[in-house]
Amino acid sequence: MKKQIKQRDKRTGRVYVYETDMEYDPASKKTLLRNRRLIGHVDDATGEVVANRPTRASLDSGRSTRLFVGATWLLDQAVDQLGLREDLEKALPGMAEAFLSLAYYLVCEDRSPMRRFHRWGATHAHPFGAPITSQQASALLTAGDETVQRNAVSAAVPAAQ
Repeated sequence: MKKQIKQRDKRTGRVYVYETDMEYDPASKKTLLRNRRLIGHVDDATGEVVANRPTRASLDSGRSTRLFVGATWLLDQAVDQLGLREDLEKALPGMAEAFLSLAYYLVCEDRSPMRRFHRWGATHAHPFGAPITSQQASALLTAGDETVQRNAVSAAVPAAQ
C-alpha cells in the first residue's frame, strides 16, 4: 500500500513529503516499510508539494548518439577535393555513398573483416549514414559488372582529356 507521509526536518524546519510503500506482515503482526522515496517539500507560502529535483526526461524524448568524426571528416575533405564523389556517383548511380562508406571503413580499419562494418558504422560518421549489412557490402563490392565498368570508364575519360 503506497502512502504519502510528511516529515518535518528539525534542523531546518522544512516539511518533506515521502512516498512510502508499506506492507502488513501477519506472522509478526507488524507493518513493514518496503520502500521510501522523497517526492519534495511543502512550500510554506502555498502549502503545495514542490519537487526538490527535476525529473528525468522520458525515454521517448529523443535519443542521443555519439559518433567519431575525425578520420571520416579528413576522408570527406580528400574525396571532395579530388572530385571522387561525383565520379563515383556517375559510375555507381545510387550506390556511391554506400561505396564510399565501405572505402572509409577499409581505410580506417586496415585489417578488420567486413563483417565488423556494422559496428564501425554505428559509431562513426560516414557518407551513407545508415547500417550496411555484410550481404549488402558483398553485393556492393561485387557490383563490378560491365555497366558499372563502362560507367566508370566514361566518367574518367572526359576528366583525362
